[in-house]
Amino acid sequence: MRDVVLVTVDSLRADTVGFMADRAPDTPALDSLAAHPATTVATRAFSVGSYTKMAFPGILTGTSPRAYGGEESLAGRPHVAEAFADADYRTGAFHSVGYLSLGTGYERGFDHFDDGIHDPAAVAGRHDADDGDGEEATDAAGAAAGPVARLKRLARRLPDDSLPARALRRGYGEARWLSMWAGSEPYTAAAELTDRALDWLGRADGPHFCWLHYMDPHVPYLPREGTVSEGVSRRRAVQLMRRSEGNDPDAMSDTDMRDFRRLYHGETAYLDRHLGRLFEGLEALDDPLVVLCSDHGDAFGEHGLLRHGGPPLGSLVHVPCLVHDRGGGERPDEVRTPVSAVDLVPTLLDGAGLPGDDRLVGRSVFALPADGDRTVFAYRGNPEATPYHVTAIDGDRQVVRRLFAPDGTRDGTETGYRLGTSTAERVDEPAPDLSAAIDDHLADLDTTAGDDDRHEPSTAVEERLARLGYRDRDL
Repeated sequence: MRDVVLVTVDSLRADTVGFMADRAPDTPALDSLAAHPATTVATRAFSVGSYTKMAFPGILTGTSPRAYGGEESLAGRPHVAEAFADADYRTGAFHSVGYLSLGTGYERGFDHFDDGIHDPAAVAGRHDADDGDGEEATDAAGAAAGPVARLKRLARRLPDDSLPARALRRGYGEARWLSMWAGSEPYTAAAELTDRALDWLGRADGPHFCWLHYMDPHVPYLPREGTVSEGVSRRRAVQLMRRSEGNDPDAMSDTDMRDFRRLYHGETAYLDRHLGRLFEGLEALDDPLVVLCSDHGDAFGEHGLLRHGGPPLGSLVHVPCLVHDRGGGERPDEVRTPVSAVDLVPTLLDGAGLPGDDRLVGRSVFALPADGDRTVFAYRGNPEATPYHVTAIDGDRQVVRRLFAPDGTRDGTETGYRLGTSTAERVDEPAPDLSAAIDDHLADLDTTAGDDDRHEPSTAVEERLARLGYRDRDL
């Protein structure tokens, strides 16, 4: 039985890594792994969503985020960690995403679940179970709410247009920016995340299944020493983060956008540095299968978009993806057939020689032709919410259908695009085949809700989400 490692990265665009684009900055660790004879690069890999909450049901369960009652429900879905645990693997997870934290269901199947917020001992795995009852540990932030979360909750209890609510919103924003000014990262940085994962891999008897999710390319972008962003002051970084909050590129000057990209590239270089340490550490594992993919990209003004969460276009859904398989025999250097995030779980199980699951909707990358025809899908929003988009992508073309207009009325407007590396050029060419594919896909999609209640985030999770800039519009 071989060791298996899934590495996911938040907000990493396909054209930001050297092995995917000629003009990209150097990412030596990623580029070296991509160039290895045992590595297959999926050049047309696409997320199933333009933001993390939409993307991860595809990544870890191999199912559409719109199935099973929507992306917030994991009930009824398979889970990749459970498949490996059932095969007697030691299973460990290392991340710091509030939406995937303990209690959301993403901890299922993991012996060790380090979400950067709760005590990993709160998860009683089948190998590491202790004499305790396995109940959730006290939040790392303490029983008392942090200042950002407290201000948010107070503001929510007041009328939106009231003077106290507006004052609290300003206070919430200032508290968040002050924490960033002080150098506090709202996630586990790549250096520490890598240390934690390598420590666990060194202590736990194999075979291992390990999932790591790196947050560094996600906003807020911070200056990093030894990268292209080290000359940007923290004050300037905070200023740019504030200007980007409305996701409006027009709020950024050309100089702002240049420095904004510079900060982003600095975060990518910092990440690559510690991915290099991870890859070196994985040399000690038994013929490791390593799959790496981003959950979605980021936008820097393309199509009037900034950051992520917008319609699932170009740079927001085209992601870097590679499969490093030293023990699997001869593999193609490149797969140009479109690959979806829902293909990751079948690929991991196939590479480990484990049986699949009838609920999986993707295919193993190993079973795809090197250059074939295929249509994949991505989403933004809930069918009951506005706006809601679904897109069909065949690798070179993309059709985005808006099912609801911003005012809540049913829409159905479609827009066609010609795709490049993280670019999408709007075209007027009809694509009836992709329109029909969307019709068939929506008709086949089982959106029956699961049996579990929707997860309510804990105080510490609320604090982290707030500092990452989420839920501002819920105030």
